[in-house]
Amino acid sequence: MSNHSLPFSLQRCAEFGDSMRPDSEVRWAKNSPNACVIFVHGFNGSAVETWGDFGRLAVADQEFSRADLYFLSYESRTRPAVFNVAALYQIVKCVAAQSTVIHRHIRGRERSEPFSYDLIVLVGHSLGGALVRQLAMLAKREEREWAERLRLVLFAPAHVGANIIELAQQGWGFLKWMGPLEALAIYFFPVLRDLRKDSDFLKQLKKAAKKIGLHRTSRAHTVVHASDDKVVFQDLFYKDPPTTPYEGKDHGSCCKPSVGGFAKPLRDLAGALK
Repeated sequence: MSNHSLPFSLQRCAEFGDSMRPDSEVRWAKNSPNACVIFVHGFNGSAVETWGDFGRLAVADQEFSRADLYFLSYESRTRPAVFNVAALYQIVKCVAAQSTVIHRHIRGRERSEPFSYDLIVLVGHSLGGALVRQLAMLAKREEREWAERLRLVLFAPAHVGANIIELAQQGWGFLKWMGPLEALAIYFFPVLRDLRKDSDFLKQLKKAAKKIGLHRTSRAHTVVHASDDKVVFQDLFYKDPPTTPYEGKDHGSCCKPSVGGFAKPLRDLAGALK
């Protein structure tokens, strides 16, 4: 039995402006939600497919029964990281500060007003992990009240850099036939410049964390890395907790729970809702 509505497109809500892409969607909790989970895919990912069976499993799981589920999409290949941080920040700000309006516009069940979430869990994969951390710290810097309600769960985050050739090959397979040419990868996918180890974007990310200090926007709740990941560097970021290791998984599979099979991503994310 599902604890949530069918998925609704988020693009129909004018409050998001031009930031919302067509494949972004939300599944409303049927019973008095107190939280929301916002999924942000990585390089060349998609709003829903990046996350495997997360949607199917979460709507049937009691631990997610009081959480609205947002699956966001953005142009992850050609726009610089700072632009996507800005676009995603506007969306999360609307979810955090105007949830009643969004809910009304996108066919949600009636909720008492004013309504707001007690907890907002930002879930990022790969590039998305770096983006959600930056937007969370931006909310803290801007002294947004809802920054104190954020929590970060990151799957194979690229917040300390990535092997951009490996990442580019995932985004566009023909590059593997053209040799390990970093300049060529960046030509096709400019955002990869931001994921080079010690790029300006990643330096600013670390600098922002040090300036904020130990806080829920600078320190992730959960960081997952996979044993067979050849894409991202797995060094700890700033004061993050010890890595949650997934054996036998790679960069793409570590964030994809499956029906009747791989359940760890679902269970680890459920832990962040407690």
